[in-house]
Amino acid sequence: MDAAIGARPSYAWRSIIHGRDLLAKGLIKNIGNGQTTSVWIDKWIFDNTLRRPFNKQSLFDLDLRVSNLITPQGSWNYHLLSELFFPPDVVRIMSYPPNLTSPDNYVWAYNRSGCYTVKSGNWLISHLKHVPALISDHEQESRALKAKIWEVKTIPKIKMFLWRALSGALAVSVCLQAHGMNSDPQCAMCEDAIESISHVLFNCWPAREVWEIVNITFPPHGFPDSIHDNIAFLLKVMKQESVSLRIRMAIPWLLWGIWKHRNEVLYAGKLRELNALVSHAIEEAEEWNKIKELQPQTSMSNVPVLRREGHWVKPPIDFLKCNLHMSWLNDSHMCGGAWIVRNHQGDAVFHAREMFLPTSNRIAAELRGMLWVLRSLLDLHLDNIEIWSDCSAAIEAIIDPSNWPRYHSYLDKVHRLISSFGQIVFKVSSTKANSVARDIAVSVTREGRTRSYLARGGPMWLHSRIEEEKRR
Repeated sequence: MDAAIGARPSYAWRSIIHGRDLLAKGLIKNIGNGQTTSVWIDKWIFDNTLRRPFNKQSLFDLDLRVSNLITPQGSWNYHLLSELFFPPDVVRIMSYPPNLTSPDNYVWAYNRSGCYTVKSGNWLISHLKHVPALISDHEQESRALKAKIWEVKTIPKIKMFLWRALSGALAVSVCLQAHGMNSDPQCAMCEDAIESISHVLFNCWPAREVWEIVNITFPPHGFPDSIHDNIAFLLKVMKQESVSLRIRMAIPWLLWGIWKHRNEVLYAGKLRELNALVSHAIEEAEEWNKIKELQPQTSMSNVPVLRREGHWVKPPIDFLKCNLHMSWLNDSHMCGGAWIVRNHQGDAVFHAREMFLPTSNRIAAELRGMLWVLRSLLDLHLDNIEIWSDCSAAIEAIIDPSNWPRYHSYLDKVHRLISSFGQIVFKVSSTKANSVARDIAVSVTREGRTRSYLARGGPMWLHSRIEEEKRR
């Protein structure tokens, strides 16, 4: 992170440094043991902006480390936090418990998981400008067109290629010169025009021949030297039923094939037969679409498919089912938590209610509730259990903690507790299927029932609903 740009940086190195500078503006210290984080210098508080905590006292110790705010038992020293910081910052700090077994690290502040994404990076760039520029009609159309690229039915590699083409991020002469590189502007393939992205994909001789082979109707005056107009035209063609379905499906692969053909000729000296290029593109498109039709619909994330039930369903024999809900309103209100355990016959075995200190967001509240549930189940010696929550983000974080570094302290503790169980499964519940636990938890935040308790069976005021769910 401290590397210098140097006296004569290459285009690639300048790009890396630019990305590094953006990354630095969005990184926040994530507290583990607190030993490497300065309380008053490092940015470890986030409330739409990265900052240090606001000091409550006029005199403070600049050498104070976050580790000084943690008790020997590994929890926050609430009295010290209240003495040093204002209440909103105390809530933000206590929303993420420390972890004495882990060093402090950095996470990305501008999404909920703590992992960097291109989308969040672009959002940050747009919000770093002090005076937001008015977006022209052309720029609005360009952004809308780029958004459509991600809906095109093709492989991710080709989607990225099309997005880069619209962004002017392909290595043709016009783009290289725009980035300060000394490049011959003339097209090396036809030696008859300036080499732009639109020229390579639509007007150079290999491109013209490919589009003539597939026999689609050209724009009235031919393809212009505008990559945006030409891609927009092809996206419309892909929806025209008058064009053969095989050709419509193959259009993304044809563009990719034209680009690959250009690179093979210039850099490998290979000249492919263009009829073979078209045939290969059509075959690739057909094969990919057949595979997609055969594949079941899956979750977009890397975690296992999370099943949502439309109504409460009994667990398998010899299993228990625990429904959890955390009622979170905002970062200044107390949270309500509730769980209820039922057996394979639908009978309520135990239920509990608890009031929790405010947390900064719903995910942190749910993970705090998950720790409470796991500790309670261990204390009750309950095993072979399904835990259902209607907070899908919390379940995803537990299943795949590497993609949720912001909550590593919670997740580390959760997984330590999980290792004490024989068999435990985490699943996402619908709101309707989780209604019993939800209503118990909401009684804390809406009705002010602040008394915490653990009891056998289910609550009497929800007896009829539990019996109704049992009969299903």
